[in-house]
Amino acid sequence: MKKKLFLVALVMMLSIALVFSGCTQQTTDTQDDQQEQQEQQSDQEDTTAQEPDSDEPAFKAALVEVAANIFYDLIDSGVRDVVEAKGGVLLRSISDFDLQKELALVEDYLLQDIDVMFLSVVDPVGSAEAIRKCNEAGVPVICLASEPSPDEDVDIITYTKSDDTEAALEVAEYILAQIDYSGDVLIIDGPQITCVLERVAGYKEVIDQYPDVNLVGHAIVDEHSVSGNIKLIENLLQAHPETKAIFTYCGYGIQAADVALKNLGREDIWVGEVDGIPEECELLANGNVKGATIGQQPYLFGVRAAEAYLTYLEDNNADIPLWTKVEHVLITAENASEWDAYDPSRNRYAE
Repeated sequence: MKKKLFLVALVMMLSIALVFSGCTQQTTDTQDDQQEQQEQQSDQEDTTAQEPDSDEPAFKAALVEVAANIFYDLIDSGVRDVVEAKGGVLLRSISDFDLQKELALVEDYLLQDIDVMFLSVVDPVGSAEAIRKCNEAGVPVICLASEPSPDEDVDIITYTKSDDTEAALEVAEYILAQIDYSGDVLIIDGPQITCVLERVAGYKEVIDQYPDVNLVGHAIVDEHSVSGNIKLIENLLQAHPETKAIFTYCGYGIQAADVALKNLGREDIWVGEVDGIPEECELLANGNVKGATIGQQPYLFGVRAAEAYLTYLEDNNADIPLWTKVEHVLITAENASEWDAYDPSRNRYAE
C-alpha cells in the first residue's frame, strides 16, 4: 500500500514539473518572439530616419518679375540654373508692372514658406511694401534689374544689374557722334522703374552737354511692347519730321524703329537704346536699323543673384555688396553679330 502511494505521488510530481516546464518554455519563446519583433521594428524606424525624402528640395526660392520677355526670361534662366544645381526649387510669377499684383504674389509665396525672394521691383517706392512683408516674415530679398529707392526703410541682401546710367551715357555719346552733335532728337520713355529712370536720365545728361542738340519730344509709351513703341515713334516723328536720332528705353525700341522708320521712309534716323536682346542685335548686324544698344547680360543678373543667396545661406554676416554690378558692352553694327544673349559664354564679359 505504501509503495502504491509513493508511485502515485511520484507520478503527480513529474506531471506538475512537466506542466511548469512547458509554461516556462512557452513564456520564454513568447518573450523571444516579442523581442525579435521589436528589434525588427526598431531597425525599420532607423532605416526610415536615415533615408531623406528625395522629393524635398534643399530650399524653396520664388522669383517675381515685372514682365515675361527674352530679357526677364534670361534672368529667370540664370537664377534657375544656380538654384537647381544646388538642389533647390524656383517658383516664378509675373507682376505685369502692377503694384497690387506684385504684393499679392509676394504674400502668396510667403504663405508657401519660401526661403528667399528674388524680386524685380515694379516701382522703387511702391514696391517697398512687398519687400517689407518679406522682412517681417524673415525671408531674405534679392532684387534684379531694378531696386527699391534708398530712401525706403527696407532690407535687401543685394541687387544685381548693370549700370544703366553709364550704359545710357555710352550709347548716347555714340549716337550723337553719328549726327555730328547737332539736330533734333526724341526720347521714347517707358515704365517708371529704376532702370528706365536711370537710362532716360543718362540720355538727357549727354544731350544737355551739346547746345546744338535739341530734345524736341519726350513721351511715355501707353503699352510696354513692340507695337506700343511703333505707335509712339510714328506719332512723334509726324510731329517732329526733322528728327535725326531717337533714344528708347529698352530693346523694343530698335525692333519698333525697324517697322516705324520704314513706314515713314525715314531709315536715315539713328536709334539708341539699352538691352542687347537677340532681335535688336540681328537688326543692327544686318543693317536694317542704324544705331547702337548696350548688352547687359541679363542671364548673369540671375546667376549673380542666386550666388549671392548661396553666400548668404552659408554666412548671414557675409560681406555682400549692396549692388552686385554686371558689366555691359556697347553693341553696334560692327560687333552685333558676335553678341548672343542666349549664350553668355560667347560674350566679352561673361565669366
